[in-house]
Amino acid sequence: MEVKLEVLIELPISDQANDLRKECSSTARDELLTVSGYRDLVGYSADHQFHSLSKLNDNNLARAIELHISDFEVKDCCAFFGGFALVINGVNKIFPQCCGTIADLESWVRLKSESDLYIAIEGHPSPRAFRKGDKVIIECIDDEPFIPATDRKIEVDYQAVYEAIGVAESEITMVANRIDGLASSMGLPKNTSIHLLREMA
Repeated sequence: MEVKLEVLIELPISDQANDLRKECSSTARDELLTVSGYRDLVGYSADHQFHSLSKLNDNNLARAIELHISDFEVKDCCAFFGGFALVINGVNKIFPQCCGTIADLESWVRLKSESDLYIAIEGHPSPRAFRKGDKVIIECIDDEPFIPATDRKIEVDYQAVYEAIGVAESEITMVANRIDGLASSMGLPKNTSIHLLREMA
């Protein structure tokens, strides 16, 4: 069983793009991102607004930092919006939900040591995950629907999830180094990545 946790960002858009969206709600997401100053983007999948965080080039990552921070102090910012897609044998099983952030990694990491918890708790709805022998059972059952619709029950090998979490942690570390490098050239604090990747909302 091949399991991945794809680190996904919902790219922030500019005030100009927000105004355009208000004027015409059917404006394509790609157009809003172009108006926001992003270039040469490749979406994670054609039918979702997410992008792979690690695949953003430095210009797009710097633009995401700038738009996310806006006129706030870095210390007052939560993590980038987005989260993690659970991919089993090449099939997306769970996407980040409404209000989810990259900081949701912490709940996935807790799955390595806890046997019953909610994951992706920054967003809503949140799946419940629990260990059953050498399996992890993930239940996507809530009064609020999961978007896109997902299986109510997902079973995955614990060892495969454990390894996928480790890979996601390494990816976040690499992106953190890139963010901190960009932050210094943008006049932002050295620890900017802690806020943009780890700070709970």
